[in-house]
Formats: sequence, C-alpha cells, structure tokens
Amino acid sequence: MGTKENSNSDWIELEIRNFIGRDIEQRESGDIFRGPIKRVEVRQEIDNKGNPYKMVTILTEWTAFKNSENEWMMYLESKDPEIGIHSCGFNLNELTPGLYKRLDDSYEFDISYVGSVKILPEGDNLKREDILPKS
Repeated sequence: MGTKENSNSDWIELEIRNFIGRDIEQRESGDIFRGPIKRVEVRQEIDNKGNPYKMVTILTEWTAFKNSENEWMMYLESKDPEIGIHSCGFNLNELTPGLYKRLDDSYEFDISYVGSVKILPEGDNLKREDILPKS
C-alpha cells in the first residue's frame, strides 16, 4: 500500500517534475496505454471564475496500446522528438481523490471522466524494441 497526500501540497509538484524518464500507464474505458515520459509541464492558469490553479501536462516520446492478445502495439509516435506527444493533462488542485505514492516508488491517481493513471517506478520501462509495429 502507500499513502494518500493532499493534492495541494508543494511536494506533489516537485514529485511530478521528477517523472521524466519513467513510464506512464493510463487506463481509459478498459483500454491500456503506456509510454515513456519526455516532458512534464506545470503552469499557472486562471479558471473561468478568476481563480488560479496549476495545470499539469505530461508528454511522452511515444504511446503503445495493449491489444486483446496482451501485446503492446505502437499507437502514436511524436513527430517532433523534442516536444513529445500529449499523454494527459489535469488540474493539480482537482486530482480525485488524490495522488498516491506507493511503497514501490510508483504513483497513482485518477483523472475525472478519463480514467486511472500510474507512473511506474524508475527502471520499469517498456522497451521500444518490444512493441509491435502500428497495424
């Protein structure tokens, strides 16, 4: 198990910035996507009521999809390797129910109306050469 931390804590922003190089795995409506994190952006935004919040965007080098045979297949590749592709974005203040740091050094959180996200421990990376080509 792990611990749940308040999503408004300063430590969360610092931890999120350290996700670069780890894999992100997203589960959306039964589908599983995974890829190596290339960049993490945390920027100040203003909502439609004038309230400030921090928007987090996670970009990957590429994204693989787990097919019905339990094999990873290429889903998307970045056209610009310096930028990466958008994997997920969320309001840091509205993580539901929060960010969980697990004892294995992974992190888990849910994004409302999207699904669950797991940042895998360092070294637990899907290798590009182990992914089947896009069909």
